[in-house]
Amino acid sequence: MIVSFAALDPDLLRERMRPGGKKPPLSLRIFSLVLFMHWIVAGVDRGRFHWSDNVPDWLQGVCLFTVAAGYALALWAMRVNRFFSSVIRIQADRGQHVVSTGPYALHPPPWLHRWISDHSGKRTRARIVACGCACCAL
Repeated sequence: MIVSFAALDPDLLRERMRPGGKKPPLSLRIFSLVLFMHWIVAGVDRGRFHWSDNVPDWLQGVCLFTVAAGYALALWAMRVNRFFSSVIRIQADRGQHVVSTGPYALHPPPWLHRWISDHSGKRTRARIVACGCACCAL
């Protein structure tokens, strides 16, 4: 995953780390801490306590696929959208315009549109939940 960031725009990486050149908001810092703790708990589970040893193989496979697909879609969106910030803001300072390529060019049916149109929030949460089961397969 770290290697994949080399393909991203350096301005985008700076924007995601320090939105608008300012200190990241408290919610983003808390989210980063929770994500870091998630990996710590997964490592302790897998290495010492084995809390999740009884997760079925098929569920681990589905979760591994979900995690991989979520990362691939997020990286695709970041690759085509150099305004993919970690916070919602109008980026007039970076010449923001509407992006209509890549995953943004998809036109899903109306019942699926709310899930598809939010390229980071809901899928990030689904990826984190799936990662818990996927870590059992590693």
